[in-house]
Amino acid sequence: MGPATNIASLTVVSKILKGWSMVKYLVVIVVVSIVFGLITDVLYEFTGLEAIYASGQHTEQASTFAFATAAALLILICYYSGRKLARRFS
Repeated sequence: MGPATNIASLTVVSKILKGWSMVKYLVVIVVVSIVFGLITDVLYEFTGLEAIYASGQHTEQASTFAFATAAALLILICYYSGRKLARRFS
């Protein structure tokens, strides 16, 4: 997404890109967003997939392998972060 995702980032970009450059930048973002949205619609239609809004549905989607992998990564991140902190304060 980049700097087009919030107004604070856009103010920084507007100071860098002055005048018509900022207008062109915003037009390109709008056009590319619409084009990729249309491409996504065509791909969904071509493959027969449906975009389903699944708010409030509670289902078990993570496999045991995915859960174990996530746990292992969390343990590794905590271990190496702890080592780095221990070296910094020792």
